[in-house]
Amino acid sequence: MNKFILSLAFILCVSFAFLGGGYAKKTCSFPFCRDFTMYLQNLKDFFSDDTEEPSQNKNYGAVTELSTNFSQITLRWIELPVESGTLYGGLQYNNKNNTFIYSTQSGVFYEIDKFNVERGNKLNIPDFKVKQSPENGSFWDLDYDRLGVRDFVLDTKNNVAVIAVSELDVERSCHQISVYSYDLQVKKDKWSKIFTTDCWDVGIGDSIGGGLANIKRKVYLTIGTNSRFTGVDFFSNHQDVIQENGLGRVIEINLDTNKTQVYATGFRNSQGITVTPADQIFTVEHGPQGGDELNLVNQGEDYGFPQLTLGVNYGDTEWPFLNPELGQKKSSVPPIFSWVPSIAPSDIEYNSFYKGISGLTDCELVIPTLREESLYFVRLRNGCRDLVNIEKLYIGERIRKLAINPVDKTFLVTTDGDKEIGYISFN
Repeated sequence: MNKFILSLAFILCVSFAFLGGGYAKKTCSFPFCRDFTMYLQNLKDFFSDDTEEPSQNKNYGAVTELSTNFSQITLRWIELPVESGTLYGGLQYNNKNNTFIYSTQSGVFYEIDKFNVERGNKLNIPDFKVKQSPENGSFWDLDYDRLGVRDFVLDTKNNVAVIAVSELDVERSCHQISVYSYDLQVKKDKWSKIFTTDCWDVGIGDSIGGGLANIKRKVYLTIGTNSRFTGVDFFSNHQDVIQENGLGRVIEINLDTNKTQVYATGFRNSQGITVTPADQIFTVEHGPQGGDELNLVNQGEDYGFPQLTLGVNYGDTEWPFLNPELGQKKSSVPPIFSWVPSIAPSDIEYNSFYKGISGLTDCELVIPTLREESLYFVRLRNGCRDLVNIEKLYIGERIRKLAINPVDKTFLVTTDGDKEIGYISFN
């Protein structure tokens, strides 16, 4: 009986996929195929009826009161109508509609207006081969859960959409991060691949970066060191190993010319990147065992990895390249702050509604974490340059992405692998 039910469910799912895909192609296979003012309406047109029943292990809609020394906070959980959890994807505030836009790892977009969530359309990105192999072409057939959408930028002021995808190059049997852009002023269903990393023939893992931020008509992409380059054995040639593989850097992409350049180097795995109104670029970085970093990134600078870190080698008590005989880089830029032990920072956002504390601070960065299941409020002064204090707010979930609504003074956070989003308001 169980086999019969499973077989019937499989047939129905396959049939729905083919029929649904055909319907989407006949109407609008792409959220940006019309004017951007119609974008959210296009998303609503492609809602599916396959939403799962609400989970019983989370009291959705219930209010939890939290507090820090300086704030009273309300947390509510929203359930997403997704087929399964997601590790990555993207999250961003949409200032045109005063809503949030969320993308799953597989490229399904949602509009989130306070506690209302609506299903969006799956992106039709060219060569979106994130889980494909020559032997089996189905998107999810290979269980590489680190592939897919890593981050996205919707810059409505400059009429551009940009997305970073961790994907496979099937023909070369290797792994890469590709960046695609879409001109929102052009009424054509056309993405352009504007950047691709070197194709790595090593294992796929967390340590590949993929964070995106934009300043005017330029986009900044973080590239990590990939999973198999995180151990000491792979750094026998020190920086040459990273340099030759195009790893551990921030890339600047000019959207007008599609020209790219290495903006900064010496990072292990910066998954989060943000910019301030003064066009300062901040990243948060996963260190090895310890040594997670907050960096203010300036063009042309080297931030030290793998020679310099406050972390240690896994299972050891030191980082071997700190030995002066191995060529310590004295010119490297130190981090603003480094966490030991690790907190596992997954994202970073500039808090645009922050007003400062008693004249002592003028800038706040908010950092969600995986290991600590918390939000960290990092407060600075002197134009967001000098660290004053760091305050921790425990949430109790591994937090993956964060977006901030400055109008309503709210945060939205996604959790690691769960079908839920946390809606945080400041009282």
